[in-house]
Parts: sequence; structure tokens; C-alpha cells
Amino acid sequence: RVLFRSKLYDFNWKNLIDSVENNLEFGAWLVSRREYYDYQRLDNLKIQADQMEERLKELEDEREVGSIDESMYKEIAQDFKSTVKEYKNLKSILDKDNIDRDVAEQSYKEHKDKYKKQTDMFDKLEKADLDLYIIR
Repeated sequence: RVLFRSKLYDFNWKNLIDSVENNLEFGAWLVSRREYYDYQRLDNLKIQADQMEERLKELEDEREVGSIDESMYKEIAQDFKSTVKEYKNLKSILDKDNIDRDVAEQSYKEHKDKYKKQTDMFDKLEKADLDLYIIR
């Protein structure tokens, strides 16, 4: 089945490429942006996991005296396991990318205003492409 879509924007991928002075720098900046936000997400996952672990320890005491609903404990334990798994997966990706957190942050912040227009174009085109390929 072939999907057709009407024109969503008054620009396309070629317009984006033509609007960037240095495509290599822009591409590197996009990677830095992803890394920057992935490091933030990693930090948030760590905070969540630590909070869940602390809550599980508290519930463990309540569990021993039978004053807690077992299904609630199991649900929190499962959420904790999922969060830790997500943390480990993201950490593995960042480790393999081998881009220092400070380098990613500096690059992202240094060029985010320079590429504001192109970033908006990129994100809209990327979302439109992803939406196109999602089978409904």
C-alpha cells in the first residue's frame, strides 16, 4: 500500500541542507544535542531509581509486618527494575558513543542559537517522516 501525504511545510530536506553554511558542523551539533539531552535523561533516571530504591526499603519494613498490599510492592519493584534497565541501556549507549558530557553540553549550548531555524526545520521534517512510517 502506498501512502501519499500532502505538503506539510513550505520547506523540505533540501531547503534545510541549503540553509546550513557548514553541514558537517550542523550534523555534529545535532549529535551533541542528542547527547546533551540523553545525559539529562540519564541523570533523571538515576534520581528516579534512587527514590524507588529508597521507597522499596521503606516498604520492605512494612511488608515484614504485613501492613502493605503485596500487589503495590510488586508494582513498585517492577517499576524499579524497568527504570534500572532503562538507565543501564542508556548508559551503555552513551559509553559507546564516547562523547564526554562536558563536550556535548558545551557544543550544544554554543551553537543552539546559531541553528535555531534549522533545528526547527529538522525536528518538523523528522517528525513528519516518522509519522509517515508509523502504521496506523
